[in-house]
Amino acid sequence: MYRVIIADDEPFVREGLKEMIPWEELGYSLEGAFKNGKEAVDAVEKISPDVVILDIQMPVMNGLEAALEIRRKWPDIIVILLTAYEDFQYAQQAIVLQIKRYVIKSNLLEDLPKVLEEIGEEMKKENSADQKRKEIFRMLLEESEYLDLELELEDSVELRWFYNSFENFRLLVFKGYREETETIDSLKEKMLDKISRLFEDCRIFIMNTSTTECTVLLSDADNMTRDLLENRCKELLASEKFFLFAGISDVYAGISNVSIAYRMALNSIRRYFLNLEKSHQGVVFSEKKKNLDHHELNKRVFETISEMEKGNQEKGMEALERFCASMESYSDAYIYTAVILFISECYRICIEQGWERNSYFDAEQEKVIHILAESRKYYELEECMKNMMQFLIQKRQEENQNANSLIDVIDQYIDQNIMKKLNLDLIAEAVHANRCYISRIYKERTGEKLFDRINRKKIKIAQKYIEDGNMKIYEIAGMTGWEDTAYFSRVFKKYTGYAPKEYERMCRRQEGCAE
Repeated sequence: MYRVIIADDEPFVREGLKEMIPWEELGYSLEGAFKNGKEAVDAVEKISPDVVILDIQMPVMNGLEAALEIRRKWPDIIVILLTAYEDFQYAQQAIVLQIKRYVIKSNLLEDLPKVLEEIGEEMKKENSADQKRKEIFRMLLEESEYLDLELELEDSVELRWFYNSFENFRLLVFKGYREETETIDSLKEKMLDKISRLFEDCRIFIMNTSTTECTVLLSDADNMTRDLLENRCKELLASEKFFLFAGISDVYAGISNVSIAYRMALNSIRRYFLNLEKSHQGVVFSEKKKNLDHHELNKRVFETISEMEKGNQEKGMEALERFCASMESYSDAYIYTAVILFISECYRICIEQGWERNSYFDAEQEKVIHILAESRKYYELEECMKNMMQFLIQKRQEENQNANSLIDVIDQYIDQNIMKKLNLDLIAEAVHANRCYISRIYKERTGEKLFDRINRKKIKIAQKYIEDGNMKIYEIAGMTGWEDTAYFSRVFKKYTGYAPKEYERMCRRQEGCAE
């Protein structure tokens, strides 16, 4: 359901648009009607609509002025202008603002639905292209086969352009954290907007976003110097507290190198992580020649980390001892890198698992940094690293003991609130656990994603209501926690194989046969 607002100084026009246009049938949700352009601009800030409908002639701020402000701040929002015949010359100014749609008021009720339908189809195609880009990126990171990739892109000029952008590229990986005071959606909106504005003179694709990471493809990367790229990334880090680090890959050519570029950018952050103060933000470049993932010493680090994540204390300690015993054979530079990698991975595990570090753990980390920076008595490192690993193994063991009971509590909460609109934050607050942790542990212990379980339960309830035949589809959607009927229909079909209307007709046919 796309969000839309309208602005017109004539009350009968506003009311007429509200009542006479079949918004929901067209796939839109009317979020507000305002009497001038200033009110509309203020509403855009709060509501974030997909479409704004503006009368040209309005007091305080006219439609063209409002459109200019909206295009400047929110270029992705689609603007439709309403004009009378005598105002047609003003509508021509919309060309300068790249506003291609306007509706003559005398044909308003006939023409506006057609324009809205056209816009809806365009946005569906754009969303489909965006999903395809994300799917391609996932495939690339998994190093899947690309034999059918070009064939799949033939239907879209935009996607073919995307595919051809891998001739000469860098990957920028922005890592950070989620501020609890903000929603995930608002954070994503902020960071995507800032990245787009900072690199408006470049060809970029925002390939992937999550609550802690954003991956950007910078095409034609040789056209931007390292200094300029570093300065823009620093500007982003300084302006947006969400981000702590920016990892920048070297220049690569060819779509098959995306996975390598991504790992190198990510590893550069990991190696840099512990050299910074907590309040510090950093931009770090990776280099092809620094491909330390294949070095024997670093392999032993990852062996140790792997056993640590499994909670296998005995094998973990054995792997750590092998790592420490082999350090004497390597130069200071290799030892420094490997140890920093070890501690960085320890921090990563704490963050990803939602574990709180204690003062003891932090003290051991500080000891390691001191040894590397000052004393360089590498034989002292073993005890510090063993202590850090022991802490994480203990956390893992505690987690395993508490996990099953937590799953029971989560399932109980879901059953009690299944008719409500549920999200991860609500569940996390109810069960007093970290949102990332419960999402991960639920999948590990049940074999099913948390929201797959929730959606299956909701859809079973919805099926029962449809079978009863006493409620409309949109009423059932709302009752089971879906505000967007179209989205409810997609989820229903995913789990049942039928659209709600199809399922309803099938139930009625079965009832007729039974009679």
